[in-house]
Amino acid sequence: MVPSLVLTSLLSVAHAAPAKKDRPELHGMAVFGAGAQYSGATYTVNEASVSEGAQYGAADKIAPGGEQAGSQGALAMPLGVELRLNRGRLMVSAGLDWSLLGTEDSIAVENRQQSGLSDATSQSDTIRGSYDIGTVSPRFSLGASGILGQDADIGFGPRLGARWTRTGLPRGQQAVAAVGWAIQPPVLESLDPVRPVVDFDVFGGVEIPDSDSIARAASADGTLFPVAGLKANVGLAF
Repeated sequence: MVPSLVLTSLLSVAHAAPAKKDRPELHGMAVFGAGAQYSGATYTVNEASVSEGAQYGAADKIAPGGEQAGSQGALAMPLGVELRLNRGRLMVSAGLDWSLLGTEDSIAVENRQQSGLSDATSQSDTIRGSYDIGTVSPRFSLGASGILGQDADIGFGPRLGARWTRTGLPRGQQAVAAVGWAIQPPVLESLDPVRPVVDFDVFGGVEIPDSDSIARAASADGTLFPVAGLKANVGLAF
């Protein structure tokens, strides 16, 4: 009788005791987006200067100070994907995008990285042998943010953070502060726990070209250049 009463009392106390708060769950988002960005470091020249007929001309013609020298600073349109993970209010992200040069009739130019096994020596005076040229710049980014609001634990709401990006044209890196907001539209709610996402991101900071980048030769103002932009994304949270 007594053991039975003791067991019953212990079970009652355990049931009445407040449960230990669980750790926040891990949630994720996968988004795709497009936007606009200004890069103060991007060096561009007129596309006709590096056309098929002129691409083997003297490289110094389009170099900074040359007779067909370009200009610095350009608009671009980034298109890309981003994966985000958050636990509670902390979010980390990784993204890959392709930034399309948005200046009409212009093309981006960057000093070519030469290898000892290439035939670059024989082509060092040509445009194609000396430069990487194109209208698309691949970029890889990593970021961290703090999320605000009552839905922060599932990744929704306003956020403040920072992001580092490695760029291809020009070669270098960006360090920016970013403000964003992820919203769950009132559709497809029956898919819970998979939710649709509409997301906005505004950012600004500095771009630091590599030491051998043409951006440094084209500017007498130092090694830091402004970068700013905005992006709209859609995707799924899970």
